[in-house]
Amino acid sequence: MASLVLAKPTEPSSLKVASAPDLWAATPVRIDRSQQNYERLPPVYSTYVTKPVSAELTSGRLAPTAPASVASHTGLSTAHLDWCSSRYRSYNPETNPYRSSGQIRTCQSL
Repeated sequence: MASLVLAKPTEPSSLKVASAPDLWAATPVRIDRSQQNYERLPPVYSTYVTKPVSAELTSGRLAPTAPASVASHTGLSTAHLDWCSSRYRSYNPETNPYRSSGQIRTCQSL
């Protein structure tokens, strides 16, 4: 606060002067759209939209499908991966954990 009070202003603020014009117009001003030549840019989509994750509908909700390469890489059966994916939303098929009550646990299928 002291530096604000002791510092010398470098230039006077134009908004503090009573004779300065208003920042906003007091009355509406009609705009001629034919005089405006704005260019509309093409939309840019994220990879989430252009390359969506494949999913299948199981029991009324979307469940991500585990690729077969994950089953061969982790050494877990496809039935185990499907069971854990359908039971736990936070299940990661690459490392086999899920999150429960803030703790990370290993999935063990029945």
